[in-house]
Amino acid sequence: RNLADMAVAVLRQLALTEAPVYPTGGVFRVGDLILQPFSEALARLAPQAFVAQPALPPLGGALVMALELAGALSAEATANVAISMAAGGVTG
Repeated sequence: RNLADMAVAVLRQLALTEAPVYPTGGVFRVGDLILQPFSEALARLAPQAFVAQPALPPLGGALVMALELAGALSAEATANVAISMAAGGVTG
């Protein structure tokens, strides 16, 4: 429940209502033991928000952000990052 409270606090600070919440980090590797109560609490606290799985691991997200900041990112580049990371077995 505490994790859902924090997620909702961030949603409110950003004035987001219907937004994805990505469960990333080591605590969520436990699986449904954490994810299910988190999802249920999120649904109660912010019914418009929803849990979604990220397209890339955290390292991939950081790489995409760096490419965006460098002005070197296209839709094809984003797809290539995801494909390359998955092929290399990179998960985070």
